Amino acid sequence: LDAARELLTSDDPKARVRGVERLGESSDPQAIDTLVGALDPGTLLSRDPDARLMAVRVLADHADRADVRAYLGRELMATSTPARTSSSTSAMVRASVALALARQGDEKGLDLLIVGLEQRGPASDVARRALLAYPPRTLDPFLFVPAGEADDADDDWADDDDRRDAADEDK
Repeated sequence: LDAARELLTSDDPKARVRGVERLGESSDPQAIDTLVGALDPGTLLSRDPDARLMAVRVLADHADRADVRAYLGRELMATSTPARTSSSTSAMVRASVALALARQGDEKGLDLLIVGLEQRGPASDVARRALLAYPPRTLDPFLFVPAGEADDADDDWADDDDRRDAADEDK
């Protein structure tokens, strides 16, 4: 693990990718912890599109872990910045994340994809494509609102009805 950890902070982009690959090949659960930690925002690894793509591929099989899912969620929703341009590699990172979450199919991963669907732009596009590639076992997360949020949704519908009624009266 130490050699792979050193590669993650190398000045050589190819060495960083090799470091990610080595951590992915390790059977030690600490390797995934190390990789997720090295991808914290602002780190050298988090600014390297090729290393991020390899990291997403390595972490895809671990999308059931909360820390991995949090990282994948950040990648899915990442906006373009100078360090994260809309390059083809960045687009592949986002698409790979969406596919990993859809393939995992657990409720928390689907929740991230639902948030992605609600966005306009790249996150929505890849979330939609991923859900078509790996349809969820149930549509409940898409159709049913949690109890606390249901009351708010009912209020929104009532407000819409009131606005329509007022508009009809003005005619």
